[in-house]
Amino acid sequence: MTPKYRPDIDGLRAIAVLAVLFFHTEVPGFTGGFVGVDVFFVISGYLITTIIVKDIKSDSFSFSGFYERRIRRIFPALFSVMAFVLAAGAFLLDRNAFRDLGTNIWATTLFSANILYWQQAGYFEASSLLKPLLHTWSLAVEEQFYIVFPILLMAVAKYLKGNYRLWTIATFLLSLGISIYGVSYDKVAAYYLMPYRAWELLTGSVIALGIVPVVQAKWQKELLSFAGLAFIGGSIYFYSNATPFPGVAALLPVVGAGLVIYGGQGEGRGMTGKILSARPLTFIGLISYSLYLWHWPFVAYTRYVLSRPFETQERLSIIGASLVFAILSWKFVEQPFRGSQPLFSSRKRLFTAALAVMAAAVFLGGLIDVQNGLKWRYPGANAGMEQAVWDWYPSSPVYGNLEQLPDHPEPGRCGKESEPGSFLLWGDSHAMALVPGLDSAARRHGVSGYLLTHSQCPPLLDYDVMTTGYNEPLFNSNVLRFLNGKPEVRTVILAGAWHSYWFQREREFERKLAGTIDALRKMKKNVVLVTDIPYIGDYESPRPIFLSRRFPAWYRLEERMYIPERENYDDFNGEINGIISRVVSVREGVAIVHPENMLFDREGRCIILNGEQPLYRNDSHLSTEGSLFIAPVFDKVFSRLASDAAVRVKRPG
Repeated sequence: MTPKYRPDIDGLRAIAVLAVLFFHTEVPGFTGGFVGVDVFFVISGYLITTIIVKDIKSDSFSFSGFYERRIRRIFPALFSVMAFVLAAGAFLLDRNAFRDLGTNIWATTLFSANILYWQQAGYFEASSLLKPLLHTWSLAVEEQFYIVFPILLMAVAKYLKGNYRLWTIATFLLSLGISIYGVSYDKVAAYYLMPYRAWELLTGSVIALGIVPVVQAKWQKELLSFAGLAFIGGSIYFYSNATPFPGVAALLPVVGAGLVIYGGQGEGRGMTGKILSARPLTFIGLISYSLYLWHWPFVAYTRYVLSRPFETQERLSIIGASLVFAILSWKFVEQPFRGSQPLFSSRKRLFTAALAVMAAAVFLGGLIDVQNGLKWRYPGANAGMEQAVWDWYPSSPVYGNLEQLPDHPEPGRCGKESEPGSFLLWGDSHAMALVPGLDSAARRHGVSGYLLTHSQCPPLLDYDVMTTGYNEPLFNSNVLRFLNGKPEVRTVILAGAWHSYWFQREREFERKLAGTIDALRKMKKNVVLVTDIPYIGDYESPRPIFLSRRFPAWYRLEERMYIPERENYDDFNGEINGIISRVVSVREGVAIVHPENMLFDREGRCIILNGEQPLYRNDSHLSTEGSLFIAPVFDKVFSRLASDAAVRVKRPG
């Protein structure tokens, strides 16, 4: 049973999808446009609850009928977009990105994309923003919700005599509570996973179930609707990807959407309802699902190719293409599967076709994944890319686990296996990037060492990076405890993204660095500080290099990438390297190595390629080849360790 059509809800859909579209195309004033998804959740919860409850009351609800409607609504446009994404990806993507797309294909098909993206990265991270099916996480949230929700409604109708109020409010509050908690303790899970988002859909359910009585006075309706639009508009304008979300911040757009829907109930439409019911808005609302699906692949693929922020013409092109494809998709893909005489009118045939398409998509996505992105597609363009992506990172059978737990460090190893560990590498992901080069240099000199690292964890005692949620002080104190029990470890190598930690706490940094070195010297350890490498801008290796080989006629690497010169490096790192030099100059047993010196050519330009091999994995991390390239800077350190070891061996004789 279809609820009475409300054009104002289509207008609200239009606001939601345009907010998302303008946010993703980087239109000024829409930094919080991602809240459009939350508005969609409220609308979906309201409409689906209305339909299910009406069917239950009329004794006409069936799970097969419910999922038939979901398939007709979701599948045609979704799998059309997935087919386009797959074809475009086969043409554009390097083997690693295409391999990831294969994983995304089967995860999207099984409506588990939100779980996959939760495991991989955050929503606003650069690597995520290149995934052409990233936006399907919201569909996964909805479909996971609608596996459980109809069962609960049926159970309440049967066993609680249709008394929906108590369990709906209790579930709403529980979900909201864990969402607020999750933003502080696991923000990626809070963003992606259904339990943290269920309260948003349940906001629509609360309205649909009549838990809040309908207001009758027209002025009250108008006030509530206007306030709702103001809440949504405020969150779109004032929020950004720095806003902790969802949690408390999501209340503004969610309550706003709820107020608009709630204020539009009953007879008569106020000014807000009339504005939302305007023909242009309702039309965009009608095509909103297709528009949501189609816009993101255009955004992601354009971003993949450009490797820079969008310009005005590019924004307009993406918006225009998205609208055109959305209209065509709505007219020729969505509509034929709905209405009085739909395609696959037999429910059995529809389910069979849906299962067949899902099976084919899962098989194809799995094949691409297993076949490592079908790298044979463009062997010339893929040449030399294998090690650039750091297949060993952050854990491998060669070096062990490099992402250490804060309370139980279990060091990885590198260097000559038969030798006892005589050095320790201590630091963050920039330290991890040095491991292949350290391993090579250590083997060359016949020495061995330990590896204790964690991303975004500086090797500084009592230094807490507040934004990570990781216990850096505990980890670093355990590193010191480990060293206390290893007198044979004579040298400690400290490496990290120094500028980042200095920038966070300029006043504390020098004191923390000096204190860490002093603690190590008190333990009679020699200390080696590794200065940071040049950063090369918005760079996701091997993407630009792959594209320059894939499309040599129009994609020229030197025109597409920011390649810093020596003076750029010195401007960026001058102050922090000065602090490092000052701290080292007044202490014995402390040295500095400068890998950046090897990463500039004679003209002072940063070297990003060594023959066919990229030296960078991304904007600030060396690839395996890059790590090997700068390995000679450690020769003096390891030569001294080897000499000391030789002297110790001779003394007993």
